[in-house]
Amino acid sequence: MSTPISTPTPTPPHPRIGVGIFLLHPTHPLFTPASPIFLMGQRLGSHGAGMWAHPGGHLEFGEELEECAIREVEEETGLRLRREDVRFLTATNSFFEGDGKEGGKERKHYVTIWMVGRWDGKGEGPRNVEPEKCAGWEWVRWEDMKGFGEENGERKLFSPVTDLLRTRGEVLPPSFE
Repeated sequence: MSTPISTPTPTPPHPRIGVGIFLLHPTHPLFTPASPIFLMGQRLGSHGAGMWAHPGGHLEFGEELEECAIREVEEETGLRLRREDVRFLTATNSFFEGDGKEGGKERKHYVTIWMVGRWDGKGEGPRNVEPEKCAGWEWVRWEDMKGFGEENGERKLFSPVTDLLRTRGEVLPPSFE
């Protein structure tokens, strides 16, 4: 009697973990605690292309949240943060359509860990280190970002950012205090 050959069970889809950082510029002349100024860029070449988002990326296996935020900020902007300048803010749960690169419009599920960091204003400032992924970086006021989320706004927010505004208003605007 032969033993039946088992077919491997496909791995069910699972959420991915992203880390986004509100990189505050507390030395900017327009910065106030009620209306902080932070870095945002227009995404290119991946899900959310054309939309505005904060520096961030995927959490790597074994990586601390603060380490991920520091690494992503440096990889994307060239700015170096110290660990004591990065803190946990909140988390969001997002579902959205993928970009179709993996064989169609797959659904994506992301848990985004939101961190808040502060840049001391010293040195050259942010650079667009990954121009294939971001059109450029801008310092954005809190009120302006909220306006991006409006339907008739010129700029559109990346869905994890709109989910943050919709579901975690009690922790916003971000502060380092």
